[in-house]
Amino acid sequence: HLSVLVPPEFVNGHLCLSEECLFYYTQSYLEDYVDWMDQNKCLKWNDERIGINWPIDNPILNWRDK
Repeated sequence: HLSVLVPPEFVNGHLCLSEECLFYYTQSYLEDYVDWMDQNKCLKWNDERIGINWPIDNPILNWRDK
């Protein structure tokens, strides 16, 4: 089994193109952990400043990522 470690101050986004997907990731923090409900930094999945050419137009997103 594998997982992805997301370093502090990095954004992360994932796209599953198969019928089902199980993806594990862990985030590391410079200071104390902040619960995801209290995190105030967010980046829209298709933000033009990042320039990712996602091969999908209408992804299924959780409420926070919308």
